[in-house]
Amino acid sequence: QKIVEKGRPSSEYWTQNSGISSLMSGEFRPVSAQLNEWQNEAFESSAQNQEARIIKAPCGLVRSKSELLIAMELTRKKIPYRYECDLEIGGITFHPDFTVRHPKTGEMFIWEHFGLMDNKQYASRAFSKLQSYYGAGWIPSVNLIATYETAEKPLDVEYVDTLIKYYFGG
Repeated sequence: QKIVEKGRPSSEYWTQNSGISSLMSGEFRPVSAQLNEWQNEAFESSAQNQEARIIKAPCGLVRSKSELLIAMELTRKKIPYRYECDLEIGGITFHPDFTVRHPKTGEMFIWEHFGLMDNKQYASRAFSKLQSYYGAGWIPSVNLIATYETAEKPLDVEYVDTLIKYYFGG
């Protein structure tokens, strides 16, 4: 596998593409310099289905509007994260949607968004993935955040904000 550089760092993306860059300098950067460095360094990432990453987000390109919503809220709240960062479990490499660091403690979380839960095959793969995470010590409501949606029940920003407040504070 190769090292894949993320898209531009979130702070660079917003400040270089905006007419108000002087007003926004550092606005979206994590508070901790160490966590800002972690967020912006190169990391191993999924090389599969790169063509499916079509939506511009602060972290680069993401696959869905729901992932964009999560990325935007994490960025807005200055919570450092990586998109589809490699995570090895039992010799198998997974790519959680977001690997997130607590902005004060540095504690690591993974956040998976399951967007097609009304598709039985997709749901079966999602539950299998959750079992693998659980077996490796990634526990829902402890260090694993999971969000779900169906065509009739899409993810909404209020719920994402509620989760961010619960796990990362104010």
